[in-house]
Amino acid sequence: VNFFSKVQVDEDGSLKYCEKNSSAGSVVELRAEMNTLVILSNTPHPLNPSTNYAPSPIGIEVFKVPSPTILDPCRNFRPENGRGFINTEILFK
Repeated sequence: VNFFSKVQVDEDGSLKYCEKNSSAGSVVELRAEMNTLVILSNTPHPLNPSTNYAPSPIGIEVFKVPSPTILDPCRNFRPENGRGFINTEILFK
C-alpha cells in the first residue's frame, strides 16, 4: 500500500505519476484488531521522474488501546466489518 504517492490511469491505460500529492506532515493512522506485521519503506515511487532521491523523515507510533465495544463505528459501518470483528474475537478468546 502506498499512502503518499498518487498514480492516475489515463484513458489508454497508461500510468501517470502525480507530483506533490501529499504535503509535509501528512498522517495515516492504521488500526489493527489482531497481531499484525507492518513493514515500512521510505523509498521513491518507481514512476517518480525525479533523479534526486531525498527521503523525508518518517515517524511511527504504536500504542495499545482498549478493545472495541459493540458500539464501535468501524465495527458497525458495514455488516462484513461486524463479521470480521466477531471472527477476530473468536480467534483471540
